[in-house]
Amino acid sequence: VLSKYGKTAYDITLGTATPASATSMTWSRSSEKCRFATETIKIQPSADTVCQIYWNNMGMTCDPDDLLYTVDVWVDTLAPTYPTNTPIITITVSNNAALGSNYDQWTFDNANMRQGWNTFKLWSGDDLTGGYRDSNMPQGATRAKTGTGFDFTQPCQYFAIRFSYMNGYTVYVDQIRRGAKAKPKLVIGM
Repeated sequence: VLSKYGKTAYDITLGTATPASATSMTWSRSSEKCRFATETIKIQPSADTVCQIYWNNMGMTCDPDDLLYTVDVWVDTLAPTYPTNTPIITITVSNNAALGSNYDQWTFDNANMRQGWNTFKLWSGDDLTGGYRDSNMPQGATRAKTGTGFDFTQPCQYFAIRFSYMNGYTVYVDQIRRGAKAKPKLVIGM
C-alpha cells in the first residue's frame, strides 16, 4: 500500500532540460518507451567507457523527510549473467554544478539490472559498505562517497549517468523522481 506517491523532482525529458554534456553516445528524446513522462531520453552508447550524460545547474530538491531520488531506466537488452566485462550504470550526484570534490556515486551492475524498466534508488541512508550482505543495498548495487559526499538536504546541482561496457545497448532514461513510499500489508484469509 502506497503511503506516499512519487513525483517529479526534475524532468530531464523536457526540451528545456538540455544536457550540459553527452560523451561517446547518441541521444534523443523519444516516445518509444514511456513511464512517467510523455517522452524519455533514448541513449545508445558508442564506446565501452567514458559514455556519460549529465545535467547541471538544476536546483533539484528531494522530499525533506525521505531524502530519496529515483530514476527509471529501460534496458532493451538483457545483461549477460557472466560477461567478460560487466555492464554498469553509474549515477553521480553533487551539490556543486561543476561536480567538485564532494559527491556520491551509485553503481548498478548486471546483477541489479534486468531487461525492461529498472528503478534505481539513491537514498541518503544507503550503506557505504559496498556489498549486499550486511548492507541495505541490493545485490549488484553499491554507493561510494567522495569528500564529504552529497548533502540530500541541499539542492542537487549536478546529475550524471555513466554507461560502462554497454556499447551496442539501447537504454531509455525517464525523469528523476522523488521516490514513492510503501507500507507492507499482509492479508490472511478471505
